[in-house]
Amino acid sequence: MSFSITIDNLFSELWGFVLCVPAALDAFHGGESRGMNLLERYASTDDGDRVAEMGIAIPIMGVEVGSYTIVVRSDQQESRLAKPRIESPGWVLNVTAPLAVCGAGYLVVWDPHHPAVHQIEVPLGWYQVTINGGYQGAVEEETWIIEFVLSKALTPPHFSANLGQSFNFIDPDDEIGDI
Repeated sequence: MSFSITIDNLFSELWGFVLCVPAALDAFHGGESRGMNLLERYASTDDGDRVAEMGIAIPIMGVEVGSYTIVVRSDQQESRLAKPRIESPGWVLNVTAPLAVCGAGYLVVWDPHHPAVHQIEVPLGWYQVTINGGYQGAVEEETWIIEFVLSKALTPPHFSANLGQSFNFIDPDDEIGDI
C-alpha cells in the first residue's frame, strides 16, 4: 500500500489549500454542499473544526501566494523535502471515496467537479496525516512543496492537529534556496 500522487503548479487560492473527501463533505451538509460558500461557513462556525476532526477535510491556510507542488503520499514513500520548514502532525483522514485537492478559494462556490479541483485516489481507510512544507532546488529553480504524508491506521486515529497553525514557511529574511 505504497503510493505517491503529485500535482504540480497548484495555485494557493485565497492563501490556502484543502485536501478533502467530496462525497463525505456532501454527506456532512445533507447532500447539498455544491454551490455553498464552505470557506465562509468553516471560518464562521465550528463546522470547519468538525470536518477536520472527523477526517473529512484538511485545510492548509496562511500560505504565501504562489504555485506549489502538492504531494499526497504514503509514509513508505520518500519525501521530496530534504528538510521540511513546516511539520504539522495530528491530522486525520477517513478516505471513503476519491479525494480532491484544490486552492482554498474553490471552497467559496464549492464544486467538486470544477477543473481546478484535482481528483485523486488512494486506498480506502483511516489515515494519520502529517503535513510538511518546504523548498526543493536552487533559488532560481526552487519548487515550493506541501506534502500530505498518510500513515494507514486500523482504527480511527486521535485528532490532535493545531487548527490555527499558519502554513507560511517562507521567511522574508531567509536566503530562499539555502534551506
